Amino acid sequence: MAHRLNVYTYSHRSKKIGFQICEWKYEIPLLFIPLLSNPQIVEDQLYFDRNSGIKNLRLFYFFLEKSLCLEQHEDFQKYRQKVFQYLTELPDEMLVLNATDVFNLSRQPHEQQAQQYLQHINEKNVLIENAISLGNLDLLQNLLDECHYDHWLAVLEHENNQYGWRLFEVGQFNHTEVYIYQDHQHFGLKDKQQKIILYATYDEIWSFTLNGLAIVKKNDVFGLIDTLGQVVVQIEWDWIKHVDDHQYFRCVVYRSKYANLMDLKTGELLFNTWFTEITCFYNGYIQIQENEYFSILDHHLNPVIKNHPSSFEIWDEHIFFTQSDRKAYKNFYHCSGTYLGQYYPEYLRKISDDYILIKPIKRLEQYFRLLNMQGVIVFDHIQRIQLEDQAQHILIFQNQIWQVYDLNAHQITRSL
Repeated sequence: MAHRLNVYTYSHRSKKIGFQICEWKYEIPLLFIPLLSNPQIVEDQLYFDRNSGIKNLRLFYFFLEKSLCLEQHEDFQKYRQKVFQYLTELPDEMLVLNATDVFNLSRQPHEQQAQQYLQHINEKNVLIENAISLGNLDLLQNLLDECHYDHWLAVLEHENNQYGWRLFEVGQFNHTEVYIYQDHQHFGLKDKQQKIILYATYDEIWSFTLNGLAIVKKNDVFGLIDTLGQVVVQIEWDWIKHVDDHQYFRCVVYRSKYANLMDLKTGELLFNTWFTEITCFYNGYIQIQENEYFSILDHHLNPVIKNHPSSFEIWDEHIFFTQSDRKAYKNFYHCSGTYLGQYYPEYLRKISDDYILIKPIKRLEQYFRLLNMQGVIVFDHIQRIQLEDQAQHILIFQNQIWQVYDLNAHQITRSL
C-alpha cells in the first residue's frame, strides 16, 4: 500500500474543501516546500495561505534560475510558467494538506505528528529564506543530501518533478482539454464543456500520451485512439505497450503471446520476426528477447549486443547492465556494445559522457579508479578526487601530487 500526502484547495469562507491538486508519496517534494506558507493546524490538518505560498515559491524559482543560470533554459522557463499559471488560477484562497495516510504508519497521535510536520516545514522554509537572502545555494546542501540528490538541477530535471509541473495532478496527465468519463461500466471522452466527444463504448481507456494517443480495450483486444476519439491503431491486438508518439513514433504490439514493433506513422510492423518479448528503453534503444536470449538494438534498430543469456537494464542514457554471477555486482556495457566490466552499481558515478568514477568499496578498497567508455581503467590508485568546471576537468591526488586531468582532451594538463 502506498502512503501518500494529499493537497486540496480550501475555501476559508465556506469552510469547504475544493478539489485535489497534488498527491505525493510519503514526503513533501523539495521544490514545493516554499509553497506551504503561513501554516495553521486544525486537529491533524495543515492549512496554508495560497497567495503567500505562490509569492514564496516565485522567489525560490527566481533564486534557482539565477544560481543555476537558467535564464535561457527552455524547459525551465516553459514549466515554471505552467506551474504559476496553474496556481494563480486555482479557485480557493487556501491549501490544505491531509497526511492521514502517512500518520497512520505511526501509533503517535495524529495531532502530535501534524505539529512535528509543521515544525519540519517551518525549519526548511527558514533555511530556504536564509539562502535566498544571502544568495548562496550551497546553504541548502543538507536538503539535497536528505533527498539523495547531487545538485539542484537534478531536482528540477527529475522525471517525477519536471521542473515542478508533474508535482501537480494535472501535470501527470497530458491533454487536459479532454477527459475520460464512465457510463454503465464503459468509457468515453468529453471535453471541458461536458460535450461528448466519444460515447462510452470502450471497456477501458488509458491516459493520453504526450501527443494525444491512448490505449483502449474492447472485447479483450486493444488499440489506440486520439483525443478526437478516432482510431489510430486498429483494436485488434492482444496488448499494446511502450507507446512513443513524440520521438521515435512506435509502439510494441502483441499477438498470440509474441511481440513486434509498430511504426505509428505508417501502421507497419518493423520486424519480419515476432519475438518472445520487446522492451523499449527511454534512450531509444530496444531489447528483444528471442527464446532465452536477449539482444540490444540502437535507435535505428541495428544490433549492438547480440544473444546474451541475461536481460538488460538501463543504468544511464549510454550504459546498460545485466545481473552477474557475483552477488550485488553487475556486468556493465556501453551503448556501443563495449563491455565495461563488473562493478557494484552503488559505487559508480558517471562524471562525463566519457568517464565513470569508481568509488572505493568500504573496508575492501582504499583508492578511486577512473574508467573510460572503452572499458579501460585510466587511473587505479587515486587517493582523492575533486570535480571542477562542470566536469570538464577533475583534480586527482596520487603519489602525493595533485594533477589536473582534462576530461575532453583525455590527458593530464598540469600538476599543482
